[in-house]
Amino acid sequence: MKKILAILLLITVTAVACRKEIVETKGKLPIGFSTLVTRGTVMDVTGVAAAGGFNVWGYSHVGNWALALNPAKTTLFNGSTVTSADGINWDYGTLKSWPNGENVTFFAYAPAGSATSVSYSADLVPEITYSVPIAIANQIDLLIANEMLDCTGPNPVQVIFEHALSRIKFSALKAPGITGEVKITEIKFKNLYYEGSTPLEIPVNWNVNPGVRDYTLLIAAGLIDVSLENYEQVISANNGMLFLMPQELQRLVDIPEITVTFTVDGQPLSWSGVIFPSSEWLPGKSYAYQLFIDGESVQVIVKDVIELEDWETERVMQTVALGSDHIKNQNSFNAAINAFNTFKSSDIQDEYKLFTIYAAGDLNHDIEIDMSATATNYFGTGDTIVFDFEANTGNWGTDASNGNAPWEVKIVNTSGWSVTSTSLTNKGTMTLIKN
Repeated sequence: MKKILAILLLITVTAVACRKEIVETKGKLPIGFSTLVTRGTVMDVTGVAAAGGFNVWGYSHVGNWALALNPAKTTLFNGSTVTSADGINWDYGTLKSWPNGENVTFFAYAPAGSATSVSYSADLVPEITYSVPIAIANQIDLLIANEMLDCTGPNPVQVIFEHALSRIKFSALKAPGITGEVKITEIKFKNLYYEGSTPLEIPVNWNVNPGVRDYTLLIAAGLIDVSLENYEQVISANNGMLFLMPQELQRLVDIPEITVTFTVDGQPLSWSGVIFPSSEWLPGKSYAYQLFIDGESVQVIVKDVIELEDWETERVMQTVALGSDHIKNQNSFNAAINAFNTFKSSDIQDEYKLFTIYAAGDLNHDIEIDMSATATNYFGTGDTIVFDFEANTGNWGTDASNGNAPWEVKIVNTSGWSVTSTSLTNKGTMTLIKN
């Protein structure tokens, strides 16, 4: 499974600062850059070279960067473009020399020229503004280098990058009971923040602008144009993924949504829902969205990852958007559990153990989740299902219409599962662990 994840997901590199590699300065030796180091399957060393290289800033100063006063910092590189024909030897034009008796601190990002503007903080740290292209084919794996602090020559400066955006991938399958031909014609993300600024420092810290735009995957852009089967199929659009601005997804205004347009036996259908259950997209993290088409509905399963020693799976998630229809809401929970069960039926998903169902929207009636009404035969010992009502936005526990407050969420017929609590009367979670 780890080999599969290594192919699927980007890997973030480890920070390195120059002050750990200081050697004696001999003066008048040219400043050079070593092979660009990244560990990723999308934007690697040769990829950065092919995309035009990277931009670098460098300042000479006495002593440590953190203690140097602004007037004592001399600019050596001011967004200079460093290029390479082979990903090994890097060139920036007229050579600059290491200064005698001073250190040099560097900042960089790649690909060169992809920022829409550059400004500077009070201590001269460059801050780039970046706008995610609306055309998916033009989206890039934006990289920001670890700060290279207090460097001295003659050793080349090693530039090590981390991934600055959030990566989104899609796959799809149809429910086992659907026998007709199912095709996806369009996937759209609505109301996404698309522009922000960040200092060229690690960890990446975006200041995101509140403007929104939509991003659409079409067949014309390379979307899958074959009938879906009862097993997971990867959806490919141009470069096979989206690189989007990290951002909060649970908002009070301009709420992000996903819309899936598809056909069943030629009949056009459309489904829309909120994007999360991940509460936010983080820099350098990858999110895989699996679209589970069940008749006229779509269950969106999200594989969320967290950086450990390598990219690892943290949990698999879905959102149930609560409405005013009591029966429909209960059926939505059943459909979510059934979708997880189908997800588990694939051998390659066997290592996924944590499954979270998030409730979104107002809670204005009791809910009973009947485990006997769902298929759970593919869950194994230790598999965990979490029902999460923490983000519920309704007035839980109030009932202006008929006085039946507080509302209650109950789980019944839990044979074969250990349950932390079978009822919930306020915002919280309920957990089931397979025996």
